[in-house]
Amino acid sequence: MLARSRGLHILDLQNSKVASAQLGANGRMKKQDPVLFIFISSLILGAGFLMATVHVVMHGPEYLAAFFTRVDHPIHPDYTEYNLLLKDVVKGEKVDYKAAKTNPHLTAALAKLASTSCDEFPTEGDKLLYWINAYNLLVLKTVTDRFPVAGYQAVTNEMSSRRFTVGGKAMTIKDLRQFKIQPKLKGTTNGDTTDCRMVMLLTGGAIGFPSLCDHAITPETLTHDLEDNTYRFLSHKRNFYFDKDTTTILVSPFFQWNGTCFHQSFDEPFDFAIHYSPDRKKIDTTDFHLKRTYNTQFDWRVNDIATED
Repeated sequence: MLARSRGLHILDLQNSKVASAQLGANGRMKKQDPVLFIFISSLILGAGFLMATVHVVMHGPEYLAAFFTRVDHPIHPDYTEYNLLLKDVVKGEKVDYKAAKTNPHLTAALAKLASTSCDEFPTEGDKLLYWINAYNLLVLKTVTDRFPVAGYQAVTNEMSSRRFTVGGKAMTIKDLRQFKIQPKLKGTTNGDTTDCRMVMLLTGGAIGFPSLCDHAITPETLTHDLEDNTYRFLSHKRNFYFDKDTTTILVSPFFQWNGTCFHQSFDEPFDFAIHYSPDRKKIDTTDFHLKRTYNTQFDWRVNDIATED
């Protein structure tokens, strides 16, 4: 009995030592936890600071240029230089980018855009036209700077990274479209700036996008521009094709990409394309066998005058 008691006592002492060791280890771990947390947090903060520093170094001049730009707040835009530029470089549905590189009106039009704010324009429609003209001018500038270039993909990164001064503010082409144009596209069929055909006035610099008008888009030219650009776009088989033998409609993926706008007045982007297509009278939309599909191909070639159709 005595031996058994001594054995239990020894076992209790051993268990106590093990428990003490574990508590000591846990204590050390708990003491190390704040250190580890601080270390990881410092790494994250350091990485964030580094990224912010790189961003400032890369885009600092763009922000400074915008900050020091003297901005006018007229009630109507002055598109004089932009019109002169377009008259010089737009040739039909294409652009003479080689001529644009040395055209003095390009620099002048950009300077006017940089120093003109639309915040005093009387209507939302006037402001939307300002942003659309700005978008088209900056796309023209971006492609011109990289020309000669065969494919539009070569400039896509600049669309979302390069900042231009627009009305005294630094913004990318992507920001301009996403935050200034897209929210204002109402998708009606009213024939004004709420019309879903407004997307047909946005050029992208590639053959597969709507063509660039040879003039600034204004309230006075809007009705004609909506009709003309939509008609020209849908006249190309790459954008709209009806195979009567198989009763199949094939449309450009451009319609799918801009479906949000079309959906506000049409059940499907196909319905928009059919409604405004020169071939609409040939299509029986009540035909149960009518097939509708998006083209998997898009023409990304730059819309330069040297690019063959």
